[in-house]
Amino acid sequence: MPREFYTIRESYEGIGPFFGLFGKLVESRARSMSLRLSAMPVRSTMLILAPPTEYFTEHLLRFNASGESHLVFFSERMRRQAAQRLGDRYACETRVGEPDALPYPDAEFNRVFAYCYFDFLRNDQRTPAAAELYRILSPGGLVLTTYLAHPQGAIQRLSVLGLRLGGLSKGLAHIDLRPVLEEVGFSKIEIVPCHQRGVPIELAKATKRATTRAASA
Repeated sequence: MPREFYTIRESYEGIGPFFGLFGKLVESRARSMSLRLSAMPVRSTMLILAPPTEYFTEHLLRFNASGESHLVFFSERMRRQAAQRLGDRYACETRVGEPDALPYPDAEFNRVFAYCYFDFLRNDQRTPAAAELYRILSPGGLVLTTYLAHPQGAIQRLSVLGLRLGGLSKGLAHIDLRPVLEEVGFSKIEIVPCHQRGVPIELAKATKRATTRAASA
């Protein structure tokens, strides 16, 4: 089925049984790097756009144990499954939303983590989704997001082909994320190659522009 027919909910639910293993095998380096780059403040307000990669969700919740944590899912079934799995071990709130309509007010969070997110959206969905992350971040807040970059060389092309043959490609596309982040106003964009097992994973760190004194006057 062509990629454009998959919603992110369908993609996440379709790859759910395999995605925890996928994250450990090819994204553990990028996710560990995201924690180091996050410079998480004490008592941070953190949002996790939670795909079916729950093994690292718990790392993030422990990392922000002194702060306020929220998780947003793209179906009620995924939200219920996560709430049941996490139980009462972590102080966090779970909600259901859409990439272009997250259920939070403006400037609510100072950190957003979005693993395996933009590369599961259609071309026409990425800019609205990035604008929505920009909206809910506080000035100076950070988004940290991993994605599948364009493969370079034979080894990376073979690795991406292996993902597709292995059933992990439902709705997945390799992308260039920097122009999308720039278009909606993010600044200080840092792209960190985190290739692992030949898979061209990149980590993007981007900052919401701080409110200027003139703009806030």
